[in-house]
Amino acid sequence: MIIRKVKSVVRICLEQWRNALLVPRVYMGYFVGVLMILLLCRRYLAYAGENGIQIFEPFIVAMASMEYSPIIMLGLILIMLDAPFISARTPYFVTRSDRKSWYMGTMMYLFTQVVIYYFLIFIATVAIGFNHAYILNSWSITCYNLAVFQPTDALVNWGLYFLASEIVDVLRPLNVFIITFVLQSLYSALLLVLAYVINMRFRGSVGNIVAILLHLSGVALYKSFNEQLMMTFSLYTKSQILMYPVIEGSLVGLFDNILIFLILIVVILAVGRYNLKQLDYNIVKSGRDI
Repeated sequence: MIIRKVKSVVRICLEQWRNALLVPRVYMGYFVGVLMILLLCRRYLAYAGENGIQIFEPFIVAMASMEYSPIIMLGLILIMLDAPFISARTPYFVTRSDRKSWYMGTMMYLFTQVVIYYFLIFIATVAIGFNHAYILNSWSITCYNLAVFQPTDALVNWGLYFLASEIVDVLRPLNVFIITFVLQSLYSALLLVLAYVINMRFRGSVGNIVAILLHLSGVALYKSFNEQLMMTFSLYTKSQILMYPVIEGSLVGLFDNILIFLILIVVILAVGRYNLKQLDYNIVKSGRDI
């Protein structure tokens, strides 16, 4: 019984992936994310000049950027605009399995889309910087100087900001990459799950609007440089590794905020499961998705 249900969930997830790969809007979202990270990556490579860079550094610096990171997240929201993914085939899958399996399958698609999105933009940085990058797990001279000294020309001429002297002193690039990837994925998943569940209740794009406003308000608080406001009310701030102080070789508050992300996601998922009873799968928007 359990194996059958798992197969049903996976089948629904794969069906959603097949549908998504036929929608131009999905590729537009990928394009936004890849374009934004490559713009900063090219600046970083130009600033490094003849110096080699560590393979994870462009992704890390881009995700810490106040200018590029928020737009990269919007590319993912663009991909998921059609949540909760109701189509003409949804009643068929609900009939063949059940509402819970359909819900779990579409959520599996959402989570895998988040992971693949960030992995794709990481691969894009590797591709463009391959000739200048090395895989040794140590910071390059370029990144170390940028993190410790924050040269004026890096900010003024290249728009590079990565004030992370304590982080580069105690953590290796791989560790920072993993932490950054996890924080960005959890933050993105939280916003997208919220949009999904709100759209279940109100239909239309209400959830997407709420997610975008929550994202942009968090970015605005992050740029306000008011530390108390940022850490209290901005989920975006909690996804930024530069905001975590280093004490005795560890990032203070990191585990607590990861736990907060997970708890919020689980709570919203539970609300969505409750809303399944009131969701009409037969209401399908007319017209072709773009």
